[in-house]
Amino acid sequence: MDLAVRLGDGWQVFRVQAGESVRRISLEEAGPEVVRCSPGDRVLHLPGLSSGKVREALMRELRSIPTYRHWGTWIIACPHSEAAIAGRRVRPLAAAVAEKAHEHPSIVTMRIGDRLAVMWPVGRDGSVGACEVAAVESDADLEEFAGNLAASVGLEGAKIVPLDAVEQWLPGLALPEYPQEGEWFGRPVVWYARAFAAGTAVLMVVAGLHAGAAHHRLGHALGQGRREKVQMREVQRALERWDRGHVNVVAQREAVDFADLIRVAQTLWRPGVKVSLAKGHLIVDIGNTQINGAAGVGPREPAAQILHQVFSTPTPKGWRRIKITVRNGGSFYEVVYGRKNTPTQSMVLGGRHLPPGLRNILREHGGA
Repeated sequence: MDLAVRLGDGWQVFRVQAGESVRRISLEEAGPEVVRCSPGDRVLHLPGLSSGKVREALMRELRSIPTYRHWGTWIIACPHSEAAIAGRRVRPLAAAVAEKAHEHPSIVTMRIGDRLAVMWPVGRDGSVGACEVAAVESDADLEEFAGNLAASVGLEGAKIVPLDAVEQWLPGLALPEYPQEGEWFGRPVVWYARAFAAGTAVLMVVAGLHAGAAHHRLGHALGQGRREKVQMREVQRALERWDRGHVNVVAQREAVDFADLIRVAQTLWRPGVKVSLAKGHLIVDIGNTQINGAAGVGPREPAAQILHQVFSTPTPKGWRRIKITVRNGGSFYEVVYGRKNTPTQSMVLGGRHLPPGLRNILREHGGA
């Protein structure tokens, strides 16, 4: 098992095998997945929150778009940009700390080799915060570093809990891994699309059998010629209705790339914003969401300020803004994004309601 430890802007990677000394290796020598110690990893206890509230809490904690996974009663999370290391899947060692930290609050410490140590703060609810890595000469040095970490995160007096040598317990340990780009719950998005299409085909066969039986009964009551005409009309109408409303057919006709839509929506989303899909466009709805502070309550962030943030975010590659609508005197905004080949629609701006300085941004993007 390979262990990657964040040091500054780089990584130190170690080969950890049961019954052997920890050995330093290069990142290129590491296998297709690594166990990681990084300040970006979190293990949080967020019971009773909806998926939207979970994302908002993680955004506040990480100050970035999160990648996360539910793991028992915990949520493991990291910034979206750190879900992999050089194409390798990542399993956060912080998840093991959450299981092994029986004292709450505490500072859990771990030695790697002779001079490297990692420390994690564990909160009163058992959540694991950002780790720190230090070069230490002795156990006394490690205790001093751990005490400083406890003071810096508001856990003064927390018990210091040292773990056994990493080679004694890490090999063979089952840890969760972060989902990767283009995956839902560990499977490629295309797998779900194919499964959905296969299931739809089965349903169509069953529906066809039922429709055939019904038309057969109708045929006995009608003349042969009339039966054939009625059958043809009914089948044609059913197929037209199914074709117009069935999401898989629409997706195939419009060549919708689910993974690309998810990527673009993640880029546009932020707390206070709802991103939805309609007729191939992504609609950013601003002003209908309450942003809560760290304690669970907080002031409403002005819709105009969120709109300013949206316009300050670079437009995703291959997309452009095609319509901006101001509603309710500037309290609500709707920004429509379409692919670059989508014709620009007439802008509904209501200029007198635009916040100061935002008119210039709109002019730069052709919106005013």
